[in-house]
Amino acid sequence: MVDSDKLRETLRYKWLWIALTLLVTAAALFELLRPNEEINPQGDGAQLMHLIGFGLLALWYCALVARRTLGAVLAWLVIVGIGTEIAQHFMGLGRTGDVLDVVANVFGIAIGLGLSVTFVGRWPFWVERVLVIGDRK
Repeated sequence: MVDSDKLRETLRYKWLWIALTLLVTAAALFELLRPNEEINPQGDGAQLMHLIGFGLLALWYCALVARRTLGAVLAWLVIVGIGTEIAQHFMGLGRTGDVLDVVANVFGIAIGLGLSVTFVGRWPFWVERVLVIGDRK
């Protein structure tokens, strides 16, 4: 079995992954905290969107960090999942905090973690393989 931490050290475009991670994080926080006037935050599959969103965030982060830092990353995601719901409750801009959203966030994080320890967690290397092939042309 290949050491996943050693693989992470071989990522060729680290600057790109850092920039994309900052962009993904900013986009997720914006979406979680933006005023919500046109969408019913309690309906339309809100919990499913939280489950998928936090699952993808967990898969993104867990695929890019060393295994020894997974605990800190997962704790940060849980804090963000709870903190954004608290912020929605108090911000008064058409958003309301929901305990079911927090539950969906945590389940999404667990699913993302689970996927990250399978072959799916190697997605950054697949992307880089495509980018490297593109560099050779």
